[in-house]
Amino acid sequence: MNVLLNPEKREVYDKAQFLTGMGEEAVRTFESHKQPEAYKNFDLSQKNIDPTKMVRHKEKAETKEMEVNLTFQQCMTGIFQKQEVDRRVRCSHCKGTGADKHEHHHTCKYCNGRGKWADIAEILPGITKEKNYVCDYCSGTGKHIDHDHTCDVCNGTGLEAKKDEILMIIKAGVFSGYKHTYEDMGDFDEIDHKLPSGDLQVTIQCPQEELFNGIVFSRQDQNIIARINITLVEALHGFNKSITLPDGHDVLVTKQGITQNNEEIQIAEAGFSTFEGRQIGNFIMIANVVITDEDRTSFM
Repeated sequence: MNVLLNPEKREVYDKAQFLTGMGEEAVRTFESHKQPEAYKNFDLSQKNIDPTKMVRHKEKAETKEMEVNLTFQQCMTGIFQKQEVDRRVRCSHCKGTGADKHEHHHTCKYCNGRGKWADIAEILPGITKEKNYVCDYCSGTGKHIDHDHTCDVCNGTGLEAKKDEILMIIKAGVFSGYKHTYEDMGDFDEIDHKLPSGDLQVTIQCPQEELFNGIVFSRQDQNIIARINITLVEALHGFNKSITLPDGHDVLVTKQGITQNNEEIQIAEAGFSTFEGRQIGNFIMIANVVITDEDRTSFM
């Protein structure tokens, strides 16, 4: 179909093709109606609709998100433990209908059980387009509960609270923001209770520092940093120090000769373990030279 030679037909084709992909059909309809003025006043902004009211087809309920806070030590060693999860599941009494008895659970008379209603608009003369919206009366469930006959267990919601457990197996070296998904361990959908339950996405949070045995240990990527006191004699002549890290293992720090205040001494591969592409970290000791009154007297 050659519409390039006719400006009016070309305008009709372009607008219909952009909005619906039905350019050729629009031109044929245009030719049968012979109403070019109707197309000239057509506003392309009609392509914008309210997405919050549109019906969405889902295979399962939305993913539930949960944060789990670990200790500094747990992030170093990893965990193997059960974690309690608060879920919203189908009501055990009404099986998700929200009614106290089956006979009080009816098909919605406004949407005929579809859970949605259709708005058919003529976007171009002779061409209509259907938009589906969630039924406000039944909230998209397609069902209606008789007044004063809601389920006593779930108060008509079709869902009830349940405490469940997941087994968390997190490797050593985990960092804040790490996410792990547990399939089908989330909540059921608030509207369509027939959908399978959603997944549970757990986000791990790790502290940036922790006080252990009187020492503040901090984390920088996979490195562990600690400010350790040394005496003036140790600063002048060197030292050997055994430092116990929050996970319980000891690190031997050896330094010969003079040590400056705030000098950093690194022990390779003594930090957090390799995790998700991150290389094993180091232990970094920051020397804090402590000068006592006795030291000052001796050097006067």
